[in-house]
Amino acid sequence: MSIGYFRFLNHDILELICKFLESFEGICSFPEVMCRYSLKSFIRSILFQSKISYSIAATGLLYLLWGKQSMKYKYPKMAKTIGIFEMFVTSLMLASKYLNDRNASNSAWSRISGIPLDSLNKMEMKLLSFIEYKLHVEVDLFNRWIKFLFQPNKVLNYFNNNNETELNNLHEESRHHQQQQQNKKMKMF
Repeated sequence: MSIGYFRFLNHDILELICKFLESFEGICSFPEVMCRYSLKSFIRSILFQSKISYSIAATGLLYLLWGKQSMKYKYPKMAKTIGIFEMFVTSLMLASKYLNDRNASNSAWSRISGIPLDSLNKMEMKLLSFIEYKLHVEVDLFNRWIKFLFQPNKVLNYFNNNNETELNNLHEESRHHQQQQQNKKMKMF
């Protein structure tokens, strides 16, 4: 069992992730017979079995935020065609692949989540497309994101009031920063 898992998995974090995923209603599809308990149980199970660290979970949530914004504004026709469970697991899978030298295979994530391997593979490509294959998170953005996540009451308030202004601002700032970095690289050539 990973030490990192026990450090960050508590009621507040589970509640925060649950609210975050619930904010995808209308954007992602949810199982017909899903109650709040089953969503929280699924999240707990994935985090427990995958043994990921807090930084991987936080990065995965940031990828989810980016994917949500992209689906909302660039790919609205895809709304409700993507399952929230698949999107959540895929975001953690991508974060794990990007941040870890050694990580679980897609088939391991499939076994952990109960999601068919083919579905995870397809969702991986979709999420990469949604976030424009930009997996790198600048240190200053990551630090602000972590600071934001470490205030669960504040974050829950955003979701309870359906006010995602700060999340949207973080997303826009990160996209702007990534574009600037890309432009600098292009000027080098």
